[in-house]
Amino acid sequence: MALWVVLLVALLQEMALHYRRWEFDMENSNMKGHWTGIFTARGDETEIYFTEQVEAKKLFIKPFVKSYLKKQQAQFVADMIKNYS
Repeated sequence: MALWVVLLVALLQEMALHYRRWEFDMENSNMKGHWTGIFTARGDETEIYFTEQVEAKKLFIKPFVKSYLKKQQAQFVADMIKNYS
């Protein structure tokens, strides 16, 4: 399962210049997968392109994976704005 989301957020351009690509593997008791975030400076804003490749470990969790990941992405962006602006 792949989820693609593009978010525009008002972050410092400096952040996009230093950290262009972040990647990590994730796993918990409900899902496992790989996350990639690409950060591109766009004037005074930063464009973030998230890619997740995720597998639900339990069949009944599958319908909730997309909404869980969207919530996690929103929290990630909020944390970035809080810590870097």
